[in-house]
Amino acid sequence: MKREDKNAQTRQNILDAALKEFSTKGYEKASLNTICQTGSMSKGIIYHYFDSKDGLYLAVVEEAFRRLTDYLKSSINESSDNLLDQYFEARVSFFRAHKDDAAVVFDATVLPPEQLINETNEKRQSFDALNDAYLIRIIRANKVRPDLTEDEILRVFHQFNQFFHAGYRNQGRSAPDIKAHEKDCQNALDIFFYGIIERK
Repeated sequence: MKREDKNAQTRQNILDAALKEFSTKGYEKASLNTICQTGSMSKGIIYHYFDSKDGLYLAVVEEAFRRLTDYLKSSINESSDNLLDQYFEARVSFFRAHKDDAAVVFDATVLPPEQLINETNEKRQSFDALNDAYLIRIIRANKVRPDLTEDEILRVFHQFNQFFHAGYRNQGRSAPDIKAHEKDCQNALDIFFYGIIERK
């Protein structure tokens, strides 16, 4: 095996062991010692590839969001009339099949470590960009109020999203309830798109 391949394999082994630990215990309670035991590796090896627990956590977050984003891209027919339904079906399917990724994505979205909020947001940029692209497609496929621009709708959507997840944090949901979260997300988006008052 070439040196580059061996290094890549070692790095991936660390990430796999770290994913198990972070998905089970969250960032705060996760232990590098346990990761070492799980992956049968020394702490020195971890520090050779990652400068800190923070760096390892961010790498795990980035990989979880990349897998989710790639899955959504490959599973959704973007020209379909029911893009929103397909989107949530694909999300639920991914989370059901990748429970460790689901827990990390949930934590990074709803309960990120306080000192890593900005860095965590950076690691999910491709996922957020994909969400924005789907939102724009839905907007363009429907008749919207003429006084609203796409930029304004995106800005309000981002604020709406922040309020939604702040509500989860304020309720003290420390354990990931992925199924409830996905249902709440779908309901929130339905209200965002269609409102609550029936227009005459």
